[in-house]
Formats: sequence, C-alpha cells, structure tokens
Amino acid sequence: MVGFILAGFITGLSIGLTGVGGGSILAPLLLLLGVAPGQVVGNDLVFASITKGMALYPYKKENKINFSTAKKLLYGSIPGGITGVLILEHLKKTAGSSALLTHVLAGFIIAVSIISLLKEFLNFKGSLLSLPQEDLGIILTGFVTGIIVGLTSIGAGILVGLYLYMTGKFDSRELVGTDIFHGLILALVLGFLHFKFGNLNPKILIYLILGSIPGALLGGKLNFYLSPKVVRVIFLSLTTALSLKILI
Repeated sequence: MVGFILAGFITGLSIGLTGVGGGSILAPLLLLLGVAPGQVVGNDLVFASITKGMALYPYKKENKINFSTAKKLLYGSIPGGITGVLILEHLKKTAGSSALLTHVLAGFIIAVSIISLLKEFLNFKGSLLSLPQEDLGIILTGFVTGIIVGLTSIGAGILVGLYLYMTGKFDSRELVGTDIFHGLILALVLGFLHFKFGNLNPKILIYLILGSIPGALLGGKLNFYLSPKVVRVIFLSLTTALSLKILI
C-alpha cells in the first residue's frame, strides 16, 4: 500500500512541478512494485484520465484548446488505440508474455524519455524535421500515437505535444491545452477498454490517487522556486535509469 501511495506522490509531484508525469514516470514505478504489465497499462490510463481531467480546466476556461486539431488526432488515435489494446490482449495469451511485455513497456519508456530529453535541449520548431500538417498527417500521427498508448499507456503527451510543437502553429498554452484534451479523451476510451479486459486494479488506483493529490499540490508550490526544465531533466533521467534497471 505504502509503495503505491509513494508512486502516486512522486508522479503527482512531477506533474505539479513540470507538467510531465503519467505513463513515463508512473509505469516504471508500478513495474518495480511488481504489478503485471497489463494492469500497469490499465491503471496508468485511468489514472491519466483523472489527472488530465483536473489539469484541463484552466485551459478550457481560457479557450486554449484547438478542438479541430484534437478531433483530427482522435480520428487516428482512437482506432489506433483500440488496435494497441487488442495487440496487448493477444500478447498476454502468449507463453512468456509477461516478461516480453515488461521489456516492451520498459523499452518504450526509455524511448519516450530520450525524446523528451532531446526536446529540452534541441529546437525542432521550423526545422527540416517538421511533420506534415495536412489532415492526413495529423490523423496518421494520432494513429501511431494511439497504437503505442493502447499497448503501453505512454507517449500520448510527448508524441502529440512534439508534433504540435514542430508545426509552429500553436502558442505554448494552446499546445498544452490541445495535447491534454486529446490525451484525456484517448485515456478515457482506452481506460474503459482495459477495464473491460480486466486490466484494472481499483485498490491500486485509489492508492495512486491518494498519493498524487498532495504530490501535485506540493509540486505546484515548488514550481515557483525551482526551474521546471532542470526538474524535468532530473525526472526523465531517473525514469530512464529505472527502466534500464527493469531491462537489465
């Protein structure tokens, strides 16, 4: 019990301090606590839907959500996410799947953490790396993101956020608001699917929420005294180290 409350607290602290949290930080902690990979994904997504729901309000109040872009992303991410969930369910029935899924999940966490760290130090906006901005490009970005999120619970925030950032069309608050709204809807849909497949442990979820609330409040206060960028780099580096420990 204490371990899950502490995991929730650490995740909430990270979200409150930097806006980074959810899957990339919570997932390796749950894996280290011995939670089965399928339940890591299910609990992570439901937890994400709750935290994103609370975080969305100020952006909605300021009209900082681009619903048109979010809708196009969802056209791709929801079918992609359903595909990812079905792949996960198929893998769960395969011999030795638990170890395989643990390694897949840890591998994705490392990849997302590295992308996040690169984003902190490199300026992708307006670069040759810019992704297509037409409807098909947005939908395909959503589809790929959905598969990864459905399979691992991680990546929605960083992958969509990076795409929106690279287009150079959004101010920082609209980018975050659109990213959170898309992630919220996707987490709700996929969280429900994982619940139907039995990938949810309500007790663990309650402990995580109990820990995350004081963590987020403390993080919000510390945000005034610490550099969010420095803290993000520290948390992402720790996440990478934890995931490497799981793989090794």
